[in-house]
Amino acid sequence: YGVTIGLPSVGTPKVLVIPIAFSDAPAPNNMKQQLEKAFFGTSTDTGWESLSSYYYKSSYGKLNITGKVLDVYSTGKTSSYYQRKYLAGEDADYEIIKAALEYYDDQINYDEYDSNKDGYIDSLYIIYTTPIDQVNNNTLWWAYTYEYLTSDYEYYDNVEVDYYCFLGYEFFYERAASGKKIMLNTVF
Repeated sequence: YGVTIGLPSVGTPKVLVIPIAFSDAPAPNNMKQQLEKAFFGTSTDTGWESLSSYYYKSSYGKLNITGKVLDVYSTGKTSSYYQRKYLAGEDADYEIIKAALEYYDDQINYDEYDSNKDGYIDSLYIIYTTPIDQVNNNTLWWAYTYEYLTSDYEYYDNVEVDYYCFLGYEFFYERAASGKKIMLNTVF
C-alpha cells in the first residue's frame, strides 16, 4: 500500500478539522473560531499551547502543524439517530465522515492534506457537538482514533481517509479540581 500513516514528525503538514453538529445538538456560534485557536493559535494569543504551538516548540521548530478548520457541518439528523445505528452494529461514524467529506469535496482540495504523498489524508479530526457519554461504555459519543476501512475506494481529490480522530467538543472544556472551567484544553 505504501501508507506511511499519519502526520510526519518534521516539516509543515496540514491537518483537517471538521466540526459536526446535529439537529438536537447545534453548534455554538463561536465553535469554528474556538477550534481554530485550539488547533492553530499561538500561546501569546491564548495563554496556553495549541496543538500547533505545542508541537512546534517541543520539536524545536522542526514540526510546524498547519491546517484548516472547516465551517460546521450539520448532518440534519439527531445524534440519537447515529447512536441507534452504532448500537445496531453499523459504522455510524463512517456515515458522518463520508457525508461531511462529500459535502466539502467541491470546496477544498483534500490532496493538500497529504503532505507525505502516500495517497491518504495525514490527519483528520472530527469534532462533534453531542455531549460525551462518560458513563455508558457502549456509546458512539466518546473519543477515539480509528482507521477508516471501507469495502470500496472513496477518493476525494485523489486521496482517501485512513486514520481519523473522533471526539466531542466538550473535551475542549475541562474542569480543574477547584471546579474552575478551563476553556480549550488541547491536550488530547
